[in-house]
Amino acid sequence: MAAVTGSVLSRVREGMLNLDVEFHYEAEFDYEVVNRAFFERNMGGAVPAEMLNQTVTSLFRIAFARAYPDGLSPDEMEHPDERLLMQNLKPLVDENWTRFCGVALASFTLRSFRADPAALARIRQIRSLPKTPQQMAQGMLAQMQAAQAAALAAQPVCCSYCNAMVAANGDGRCPACGAPLKTS
Repeated sequence: MAAVTGSVLSRVREGMLNLDVEFHYEAEFDYEVVNRAFFERNMGGAVPAEMLNQTVTSLFRIAFARAYPDGLSPDEMEHPDERLLMQNLKPLVDENWTRFCGVALASFTLRSFRADPAALARIRQIRSLPKTPQQMAQGMLAQMQAAQAAALAAQPVCCSYCNAMVAANGDGRCPACGAPLKTS
């Protein structure tokens, strides 16, 4: 088994979310000899590890773009489909390796696949926003009501019953005596 690390750029899309994100990955791969005579004659029975790593790293970007041409959903960014990635990576790698080395890609496993932390925080923020115009309107109405209540609470009012200057509370009554307050 050989290990590689690298990064790919992809879009993350869902509803209002449409963001370019850099993902860092760690993967393991293995190869198998498919043309023993060619392998022995041209490679001397050993493939340069650096060449294999570079090939997998560079072709993984192409395979990833083919597997996810429209970008990833937030669920896919957590767990990309390794089977789909292998289906796209294997023909690309095998075309090079078989022709030059006599070997083929036997396995490819993602050990980790992480979004850039700043992008991940932005995705979480966007996903927490309301998704429909109705939800957005409800959210704005709730914010306006909260601001209005806070403004009323901060405004001193004179109680017409006990003449105390008090802050209006949510029920519209004087906190000192319980009489109804006039706010205007």
